Amino acid sequence: AAREAAAAGAHRQAADHLRLVLDHRPQLPAEQEAALWRTYGVECYTISTRSDVARQALERAVKLGRGGDPVALSDSLRWLSRMCWWAGDVPGATAAGEQAIRVLVGTGHDGELAMIFSNQSQLHALAGREDEAVALAQRALELAGDDPSTRSHALNNLGLARCRSSWAAGRPHLVESLRIAREARDTEQICRAYVNLVWNDIQHLRLDEAERSVQDAIAHAERAEFLLFAGYLQLELAMLAFARGQWDRVVGLSSPAIDGARPFRASALALNGQLQARQGVAEAADLLDEAWELAVQVGECQRIGPAASASAEAAELAGDPRSALERLRTAYELAVRCGTPPVRAELAYRMGRAGEPVPPPEGDHPYAVLARG
Repeated sequence: AAREAAAAGAHRQAADHLRLVLDHRPQLPAEQEAALWRTYGVECYTISTRSDVARQALERAVKLGRGGDPVALSDSLRWLSRMCWWAGDVPGATAAGEQAIRVLVGTGHDGELAMIFSNQSQLHALAGREDEAVALAQRALELAGDDPSTRSHALNNLGLARCRSSWAAGRPHLVESLRIAREARDTEQICRAYVNLVWNDIQHLRLDEAERSVQDAIAHAERAEFLLFAGYLQLELAMLAFARGQWDRVVGLSSPAIDGARPFRASALALNGQLQARQGVAEAADLLDEAWELAVQVGECQRIGPAASASAEAAELAGDPRSALERLRTAYELAVRCGTPPVRAELAYRMGRAGEPVPPPEGDHPYAVLARG
């Protein structure tokens, strides 16, 4: 019943059926029970239930799978890596992904190994480590053959990584990732491609393109009951509304992310804190403090940069711009190594406003132009 529900796109029902089975402590061979826990964890992830529940399910699958089929064990480890990232534990995500590689290397299962490499490429891309992400994405593409899911996944990582140095170089890979996923009707890869495409279009102020994409993506995610991605895409729609000055829409649109996984919550809190600072709401500082703490825990420039910039704007509006300098310095140093051109430009502008100018960035992004005076 759970398999049929998942195939029909009824992922909440699938998770309920699997939980019912597992609560009865079924007497099954270890590998079969591991498969149930793995599937349950993935369904919990899909419907955006608590990250700790999903992570515990995958940890159980890994424990039961040790000593058994290396393909099944590596798949459980790859999903555990994803659950750790979702929970904001990037070191745990990296460790699980590395274990998955060790389990599968040399077994001859190159197609499955391709997705394992792509998973590690994704972690590097999210952290802004362009060279490492590109190298692993290319290895994944070499091994993937014609498998559309892995090819879409790896191309997405390749595009995300290359956007760090050049949006023009990265965006075509994101578009191709989306095309392949749509042709294969792979909902997870469709949503993932849209998320990264929209995020980068908003950064580069391609707002009309971003809005067309995000509306289509949300409709697709909601039809397929991929609630994790639906909530994240709603956050991107909130970012778009904020960029256009449609402030009355921001809080409602970002509320699923506020209640979501740690990386999403960090971004949503920074957005809402910046909005409240502009509106003169006293509680803005509390939101921005939590956003900063969560962003630092996650460790990604795409979280840390906006949290620092929002804090700097709030400090300037409060008449004490230098009070945000510590956060700005931390974020700017990270952005120089790992950030995209728009994030580097925005932080350079904020550094100057706070009285500690840095080398002016190149390019025609509005923040780069402002930073140059």
